[in-house]
Amino acid sequence: MDLMKDLMNVNKPLQKICVPTGQVDGHLLIENDSISSDDDDEYLDMEKMRSNNYAQEYLDKELKLYAALRNKKENDLGVVDHAEDLLSSMGRVDVHQLHEEEIKEIYRKYRFDKKSIDNLSIEQYRLEILSLIAVNPVVIVQGPTGCGKTTRVPQFILDECKKLDKPCKIVVTQPRRIAAISVAKRVCEERGWPLGEVCGYQVGLEKKTSFDTLLSYVTTGVLLQKLVKEKNLNDYTHVVIDEVHERNQDMDFLLLLVRRFLNTNSPNTKVLLMSATLDTDEFADYFKNAHDTQMLPPPVLNVDKPSKFNIQKFYVDQLSLSTEIPIYRPNEPKIDPSTYDLFARLSRAFDKLDPIDPITNEVKIGHVLVFLPGILEIEEAHDYLTNRLGKDEGEFKDIVNWLILPLHSSITIEEQRRVFFAPPIGQRKIILSTNIAESSITVSDITYVIDFCLTKTMLMDPDTQFQTLQLQWASHVNCTQRAGRVGRVSDGRVYRLVPSQFYEYYLPKTVTPEILRAPLNHVVLASKLLDIKEPPKAVLALAMNPPVLDSIDNTVLFLKEIGALTVYQDGKKVMNDGDLTFMGEIMALLPLDVHLSKFIFLGHIFSCLQDAIIMATGCSISIFKSPFKERLKAYTSRLQWADGSASDLVAYLHLYNVWQRRKRLHPNPQAEKLWCEKNFVTRRSLNEWHILVKEIQSRLAHKNIHAGEGPGNVVHSETELPILVKVVMCGAFYPNYFKRSADAGQIDEREAVKTLGGRDPFKTVYFTGFDYKQPGPLYSNSMKRILQECATDMQVTFDNSSKVYVEFMSPKQFDTVVIDGQKFVTTMPGKIRTEVYRSVRHRQLNAIHKIPVMSLELAWTIAESIGIQPMGHHSQTLPLMERSNSILDDNPVMPHSPVIPSLDITHLILKISHRIDAGHFWAQFQNDDASTNTLLFDIYTDLNSYSVELQPLGQKPVVIDKLYAAKYCKDSMFYRCKVISLNSFGKKHATLAQVLFIDYGNTEFVEISELFLLPDTHIMLSPPQAIECYLSEIQPSMVLNPRALWSEDAIKQFDMHTINQTLSAKIYSVVNEVVHLELYNYSNVGSNLEFKNSLNNWLIDKGYAEPAEESFLSKDNHTKRMLCVEHPEQLFCFSQDTSQSKDSVNYDLPRGACTSTLVLKGPYSPLEMQIFSFTASGANKSISIEGSSVNAVLLDTDPQDPHERLIVAAHIGQNPSGTTLNLRHTTVMPNIHGFPMLMSLLFCPSMEPKPTADGARVGAILCGVGGYENTHKSMFPPHDICLTLDTELTVSDLNEINQLRHWMNHAVRVMEFYCRGIPSSTSMTYCQREIKQQLLKILKAKRNSVERVYVKHANVWGQTLYDSDILQADTQSNYAQIWPLHWSININPQKEEASMYNNIVEMEEVALGMRKVNEIKCMHCNYLSTTTSEMRFHLASSAHKEAVKKYEQRSNV
Repeated sequence: MDLMKDLMNVNKPLQKICVPTGQVDGHLLIENDSISSDDDDEYLDMEKMRSNNYAQEYLDKELKLYAALRNKKENDLGVVDHAEDLLSSMGRVDVHQLHEEEIKEIYRKYRFDKKSIDNLSIEQYRLEILSLIAVNPVVIVQGPTGCGKTTRVPQFILDECKKLDKPCKIVVTQPRRIAAISVAKRVCEERGWPLGEVCGYQVGLEKKTSFDTLLSYVTTGVLLQKLVKEKNLNDYTHVVIDEVHERNQDMDFLLLLVRRFLNTNSPNTKVLLMSATLDTDEFADYFKNAHDTQMLPPPVLNVDKPSKFNIQKFYVDQLSLSTEIPIYRPNEPKIDPSTYDLFARLSRAFDKLDPIDPITNEVKIGHVLVFLPGILEIEEAHDYLTNRLGKDEGEFKDIVNWLILPLHSSITIEEQRRVFFAPPIGQRKIILSTNIAESSITVSDITYVIDFCLTKTMLMDPDTQFQTLQLQWASHVNCTQRAGRVGRVSDGRVYRLVPSQFYEYYLPKTVTPEILRAPLNHVVLASKLLDIKEPPKAVLALAMNPPVLDSIDNTVLFLKEIGALTVYQDGKKVMNDGDLTFMGEIMALLPLDVHLSKFIFLGHIFSCLQDAIIMATGCSISIFKSPFKERLKAYTSRLQWADGSASDLVAYLHLYNVWQRRKRLHPNPQAEKLWCEKNFVTRRSLNEWHILVKEIQSRLAHKNIHAGEGPGNVVHSETELPILVKVVMCGAFYPNYFKRSADAGQIDEREAVKTLGGRDPFKTVYFTGFDYKQPGPLYSNSMKRILQECATDMQVTFDNSSKVYVEFMSPKQFDTVVIDGQKFVTTMPGKIRTEVYRSVRHRQLNAIHKIPVMSLELAWTIAESIGIQPMGHHSQTLPLMERSNSILDDNPVMPHSPVIPSLDITHLILKISHRIDAGHFWAQFQNDDASTNTLLFDIYTDLNSYSVELQPLGQKPVVIDKLYAAKYCKDSMFYRCKVISLNSFGKKHATLAQVLFIDYGNTEFVEISELFLLPDTHIMLSPPQAIECYLSEIQPSMVLNPRALWSEDAIKQFDMHTINQTLSAKIYSVVNEVVHLELYNYSNVGSNLEFKNSLNNWLIDKGYAEPAEESFLSKDNHTKRMLCVEHPEQLFCFSQDTSQSKDSVNYDLPRGACTSTLVLKGPYSPLEMQIFSFTASGANKSISIEGSSVNAVLLDTDPQDPHERLIVAAHIGQNPSGTTLNLRHTTVMPNIHGFPMLMSLLFCPSMEPKPTADGARVGAILCGVGGYENTHKSMFPPHDICLTLDTELTVSDLNEINQLRHWMNHAVRVMEFYCRGIPSSTSMTYCQREIKQQLLKILKAKRNSVERVYVKHANVWGQTLYDSDILQADTQSNYAQIWPLHWSININPQKEEASMYNNIVEMEEVALGMRKVNEIKCMHCNYLSTTTSEMRFHLASSAHKEAVKKYEQRSNV
């Protein structure tokens, strides 16, 4: 290990390799490169293998292998060249060689004479089935659902073997866990066996079997993993594959292995294929057996099941229609609007088709099951039925009422259960379902099925690996399954809403196998686990339906990209194969998407395994539910679970941990159900989640991977864990990276303020569509009601346009909520109010915003009567407004704005009265005459004097923003307060008022009865004595807290410097009655203040804070203040602070006065952010985030900051047209400058630095799988990431990254040693500790911002415009590593210094007025200035001076 640490020592000189012609004419040299230049021919000349018949070569080879083995003796296996490993029996005794006495002992031990009394149709085929099995290696049984094949056929075999005293070991596969468990229990009940003795089950690692078990029901995946591990069938005498028509990838790969092993090393095992609906010819052809000199298909047994009830089928062309049949096209699957109308009329026609019950002589109402392709179509059908029902009720009498029920996986369990219950008497149940009702859910009382003959299928783009949910015509297999939902308890009718000829000739006969349309990641990994020394395409070519070769090759490249395979195979760089890494082995083991498996794997490397398991499994299960009428509440609930992290995965983590703790402390099922309903989750999903977590833990334990516990293990602090988890997300989901940058997606804050008419975009939304002729303030209450679910304290303003502005007035604070003893932040990171997020989400939910309006004449009559006066007209039709002094509501609000510093005041003396966090507080001004303290004492005395009796509020309504008196909880004394919101709490929904104590700044919730009217004295009209303050030009350290919250240590240090201290402050700006300032210890010399020891800078120096840009409004006010300092005589020319607007009109419209309705659009925020893909495959696609995400509303929290922001998604889907990418399970990464660059460098498989044309610095990096050796053509172009840098990248940075990548590689090696039982000289804990220290070192390093520049050939491997020496780490084992070490180049620092010097000269000339420019950017700070005054203030700012100082220090070094 000392040798390896010495290797990665950043102080050790790197080996220099000269490339005289640069990277344009030659290829990059790699030390000890053993790859010949001729190898590129193999990569590029693929045309001969690209035909659809590529598999024939491998199939012919396979058949020759089978023929060679048939010519050997029956027990002479494993002598054919490269198949030797596959044919190995692992040195075990197979079940066919069990001792006769052992078998007889098991048979004697249990009773076999008890049989089920149910006479199922399969019983009459018993002898025929047994005789076919006796003489054929493979038998196909086709029988309808309910014939008994799943439970009885295995019993037939078991009883026959017992009768003959023959060895017997039967395994039966089931596609779903619940089916395997329930069938095993059913068989044990029929035979009287204890579960887990003669008959048992295994689903995942949940196992109920014993040594005596002869019949096992298992999931398809369980048997597949066993066969991959053992590489033969010799554990079983009989393999029964049930529901074989469900052609998922596990099923197809299982069939591939069974056929191969059956024909090679396991000829004595018998195989049965069973299904209710399958293409018997296709399966028979695939499992042909050799008989003498010819290949014959296995026998097919068709089981008939006589039905007691009649089922009739109808097609759209067989119905009597009053309209023409719409046009149906095979290549355009869709639902024509006329088909919806036909469906609604058909549902009404069932009133005439319902049979008469012969016993009661009453109509027996039949219920309807409708098959639709998706939730959108369900909603459309629901609307058609609702409209039809309303129309019918108005026109007809004695109609059957409808109970319309949706059935979809996204609705709650309670909503799903309603479909099983009988409707109220006299109602027809109409179930609108997706294909979930084909087989997963059975509703027994169905008489009518209406089938739109459509389905939605997940398809994959083979080039990009993006998946698309595509609308397709359903197959005959689907439609047959759907038709089987009727005829169970009565006669039934099936209506297929397509023409009969179209159904017969154009609908596909079978479902497209998943192996042809879905990612091949797991089957490729499984093929590598077979270890047969052949590329994956050689194995998958033997599938029943071989995948397209491009899909296989791109899957191999994708697996190389994520680290499951290396770029090399046996030391040689190849395109279509690679060595399986230990991480790839774990990916193949876990039943999760490969990205999620990598998340867990990296979680162990970065010592947060348990958290990673919870989050990864949470992504694979639908946890949160969104009831239709409560989707906004569901969004708010998810925000609190995210705890200010802007991460869906963190929300899953918190939810799981709280739920588990609650279960331990309060094991009450009924209380748990209520808790789930309150938090918009389902108990079943939580239980499934817990089972999956335990299974993942068990599977990892089998590989000796455990979460570290006990002394000596790596422990993370509360500030370290959040950033580590987010780094692991970046590694797991690479390259699913998305960005907001200066050239793509950044919001222009200046334009945002302009859009809002000068209002603060961080707390304002707006509507459009208002009638500008109306007196707007009359409708303030109507506007507030629209957003009453989003906020309580709102100000509504109008500007004589079609816009309506809504500002959220409550003081900004990090709201928290306590759930089962744990505190959660309910806000998103940054300065934007949560109310803005909720309002935008309100719009996204397609809410229709209507407000009733009066006629213009009446409206203006009322407006003038309460003081709203027209200001005149720009035209005859444009009345403008002003507010008269008489505009007051019935409960007038007293003026209570604090005294804010005017533009000419530059400094303050103050004391902090209430601290919110280390950068946000309320303060009281301190004057030389102590007038503030005197006034506070007088107010206190007036409110708490024995001679004063305060008047209770009584029955008067509480008015938000009005002043009252209330007791402070800690001393029970009265203080002045302002009501800022009304909130409902508890089971009884008691209303509490949230109040702000205006003289101190703290807030509390008080009961309405505890509010009192202020005394009618002059002193009570005094302005508030506390003013809200923020520390200027800093923000919390994103490394210490990615949620943009101040750490506990920072708050403690802040308190130590400020509690009970008199402080001085330099005012930066005043915006909306909030002062932004730089805080100092109070010191004065004579009459002059001295500003020493800035607390802002101290927080930065200690690492608690980092520099930050102020908002546009703040900088604008700052500019005015600086101009006033320079030109005090012009003070009157500048407007004062844009303080909070006061809209005191509280007018409710007269009932019946409104004669029309306005439909408003919105609310909108100008900060709504667009993001773009990092990868080439998503470069020209729009991006959307799923509605259930905490990031469904994506706002630019730092519009003034041009640095790139990183958003990571665990899953990417694509719309059918391929124009939009849909992101799921997203996380917004902290705004650490250079973070996208660092994460790309840390986790990409290969990187190439791209210097600027002058060689002064690295201007871009190209990340991906890499390029071919000679041509430099990209190996996997869709996933290449070309990142233009906005933060400096140095050779030292790359060395630090390489050292971390080395430790990550070493940790993988240690994990593999642990798994194999090989002693390791380094412990996993030691690796984890080194990784943590190195990562935090990299993240905490301060980096200079640089201007983004265009770099030619930045997206082309092996090409640059600047010749340079290549610096590469001295390692010979890069080919075997998941994260090879990066190389770098020498840059030209002299040219960089010249550029910086010229930039400083230009800025100084602009500041002196010697140069006129529209805009200029500071290369030190990346700050854009547009005016001379802005440049002067920037050059004088402490942030600029600090940046120049750091650059000079670095240059001197």
